[in-house]
Amino acid sequence: MIDRLYARLMSMIAVGRVVASTALGGRGARRLQVRFDGAEIRDDTPLLNAYGFASRPRAGADVVVLFPGGNRAAGFIVATNDRRYQLELADGECAVHDDLGQRVHLTRAGIVIDGGGRQVTVTNTPKVRIESLLEVTGDVRVGARTFNTHTHPETGSSTGSPA
Repeated sequence: MIDRLYARLMSMIAVGRVVASTALGGRGARRLQVRFDGAEIRDDTPLLNAYGFASRPRAGADVVVLFPGGNRAAGFIVATNDRRYQLELADGECAVHDDLGQRVHLTRAGIVIDGGGRQVTVTNTPKVRIESLLEVTGDVRVGARTFNTHTHPETGSSTGSPA
């Protein structure tokens, strides 16, 4: 009896690796295929993300799976981690990031948005409000005009590069 109880308790929590993931497909929680030590593989394991956050872990990411009552047929994923894409953070910092180098990093000095060499787009908002100084390194483009080299049609003068 004690051995059976011990076995069930030991079966309640497991760490595994993602083998594959699926699109949501209207099924609520995202589903992952998970491999545990040895040959145990679980298909269709739901991933429970915190409200307001969404993720689709890549194959090879670590997962923590809970099995209520030790029932290995009814598990769900409560945490994910991918050691291949970790960020170095100072004490108290946090970030949202992906495997491509894109991130929003709440640093001790301020918020850093890094597109990882890709375009950063602000969409579906009537206005972007900046309440303080906007500092831009590089050119600013509005429509087809650029700040550094545009001309004023009414005068024909060029702004040139700012000093």
